[in-house]
Amino acid sequence: MHRYDGTDKPIEGGMVATNGTSELPMRNQFRAWKHFMTTNLYDAPAQSEDSGKATVRSASGEPIAPATQA
Repeated sequence: MHRYDGTDKPIEGGMVATNGTSELPMRNQFRAWKHFMTTNLYDAPAQSEDSGKATVRSASGEPIAPATQA
């Protein structure tokens, strides 16, 4: 997972790979897995009613309302 490590460019809200064969997505997935595996769930704040629903966000970070079914 070291291919092109250090060449990725930071942008607002994340990183962007500068090469098409960068392993940035795999490094990001590993970071998320490591965070999940090392987080103590008993110390986490109480969940709200809709905590099981994902919030989809735009590139600028604004929440996007879910599509309604017709």
